[in-house]
Amino acid sequence: MSTQQFHLVTLQPATFPERQRGVVLFIALIVMVAMSLAAIALFRSVDTANLVAGNQAFKQGALNATDLGIAKAMEKFDTTVVGATLSDDANTHADLATSCYKSTTFIPNQVEARGLPKLLLDPTTTQAPFTAAFDTTYATCKFTNSNGEIVRYIIDRQCDASVAGSPPTNSTCNVVSTSTPARTDNDLHTGSESVPMYRVTVRVDGPRNTVSYAQVIFRP
Repeated sequence: MSTQQFHLVTLQPATFPERQRGVVLFIALIVMVAMSLAAIALFRSVDTANLVAGNQAFKQGALNATDLGIAKAMEKFDTTVVGATLSDDANTHADLATSCYKSTTFIPNQVEARGLPKLLLDPTTTQAPFTAAFDTTYATCKFTNSNGEIVRYIIDRQCDASVAGSPPTNSTCNVVSTSTPARTDNDLHTGSESVPMYRVTVRVDGPRNTVSYAQVIFRP
């Protein structure tokens, strides 16, 4: 009888270098960081877009309010300043603060570089060379609209300071000629008269410190 011999072989588990596992973890961390940065960038992009859109909406609202300010100024001018004879109406010869009216144009040191009256740059404080703030001198020349925007306005006649208290003339005022109808049925001729020009300046203060200005030149 033959005898068989058996040899036991012990199998060792396969091993992999530790550094391979470390590389995979490192790559995973890089991907996570990149995804996080992308998410933050997207959030900031959306937030910035919303902020810009909101600011544009407020700005547009303030611009729309300037139209209302111009309409209010011209309404006040028609009802409290001018009369039947527009070119030589005594009411237009003198300043009328309660009617938001100035009989002469703002001189160079009373306006800033854009031509806006310094009175309106900061209506709550005195602006040189003026001796009082806009809200003090023209307290009745502002209102708050339904959107909560504060609207201020002022009218100045386009005449030199030399004509203050006097009727306008062609040499002292910016005027426009306008025809006058015949006085009687038998009078077929029409005449013309020189009417001074007027300017409305409006300031609107809206939400988030938005400020808009508008100026309009008109004649009665």
